[in-house]
Amino acid sequence: MRDAIFLSTWFWETHNVTERICMALAQLGCKVLYCEPPMSIVRGRPRPMRDLQKGVYAFQSASVGGRLNQVPLLRDWQAAALKKEIHRAACHIGLKDPLVFYTWWQRGILPLCAQMKRDHFMVHLWLDHRPWADPNCDRFVELSDTTMTIPRSDFHELKAKYGSKVVLLPQAVDFTRLTASTAGPEPDVLTSIPRPRIGYLGYPGTSLNLPLLSSLLKARPDWHFVSVGAEKAVPLPNAHTLPWARPQDLGHYIQGLDVGFLPYDCAD
Repeated sequence: MRDAIFLSTWFWETHNVTERICMALAQLGCKVLYCEPPMSIVRGRPRPMRDLQKGVYAFQSASVGGRLNQVPLLRDWQAAALKKEIHRAACHIGLKDPLVFYTWWQRGILPLCAQMKRDHFMVHLWLDHRPWADPNCDRFVELSDTTMTIPRSDFHELKAKYGSKVVLLPQAVDFTRLTASTAGPEPDVLTSIPRPRIGYLGYPGTSLNLPLLSSLLKARPDWHFVSVGAEKAVPLPNAHTLPWARPQDLGHYIQGLDVGFLPYDCAD
């Protein structure tokens, strides 16, 4: 079985689709190198390589900075340097003929993907609906040997344009991880938050309808909204935050909520 390199635009703690695919491949017997976004040498030192779980290793390379990508020659030089670092890390953990997985999220990853394509089979993960007006959407698909698509609507559009290289990837979650960790006392970070607790187990970014959420919490100050990360979703006393939890500990968070709430902005 071939191993895998993931060029992620998140950190492992995000536990999004990319991270869950890594875990699934590891359960099948693959060895996975999970590459977190490079750290600029101007801002600090990369995180050391970490053994995340059986078969999955996190790695962060060093870069000069994203501004170099604005100059073609410097952009290609930096991408080649990142590729060498990743290959050294892959050799260190003994990867065998690895596939390379990547996502659309960060445009700056394209030069690195172009470098990696010279030596690897490239798998593009199309995770969410994306605006077709952005020409980079096409570039990410064109660069791939296979594009795995989760949204059915995008799958049909991509399939019509790119044919057999596009496949449908069903969304999935391992519910046993969420139900096996519910026993035990309530986490300390939840005990100080009054009930009823309305929970969103993610970072409150641009995908949420924040004006709607703010109106809701102002109208019902006795309801308490909980999200994950350092920043509140809205600056209100009944909005709260939780620290990132390990995937195996998410059941404790879920057990401590009264309602699971996904206040997405569906206007787009």
